Amino acid sequence: MTSVPHPVEKPVGLTPGAALRYAWWIWFGLLFLPAFVFIGVVYALNFGHQPTRPTMGSTWFLINMAYLAIGIPAGFFFRSRMFHRYYDSQPVPPNRYLLGAVTVWTILEIGGLLSLAGVWYARSFTPNIIPALVAFVFYVTQFPKGTAMFRPTGGSDDPETYEEPR
Repeated sequence: MTSVPHPVEKPVGLTPGAALRYAWWIWFGLLFLPAFVFIGVVYALNFGHQPTRPTMGSTWFLINMAYLAIGIPAGFFFRSRMFHRYYDSQPVPPNRYLLGAVTVWTILEIGGLLSLAGVWYARSFTPNIIPALVAFVFYVTQFPKGTAMFRPTGGSDDPETYEEPR
């Protein structure tokens, strides 16, 4: 009697480790993108001989601030919907973790890049650099930890064990 080897079944979908690895790659990629755009904007402003556009700078600033004022809470709301199992002390599925995290990062990234575009268009750093800095600071604090997938402590009433999901 001969034995027939059975094919090894691979897990379907993302594993938590793979999702966290992808999250770090995406986070670092999005971290360096505005840095390179900022360098390009500084170069364009230093070596361009065009006049400033103060009225356009103010308009662009207000549009960016409105986008961030609406987009950031909306992104966190969406992420909380993706992480709803975390608040019941259950692990978040890796694909939902990745989608929730990347959504918040993308909203912050777009806000920062639009602000840098406003700096370039207005030919002046003020006031448009402010929304870019706000978006960047928020972005840097949202690094991936994987807590929601690996160690769910969201349903705890004890403040010493509760951690915000990232």
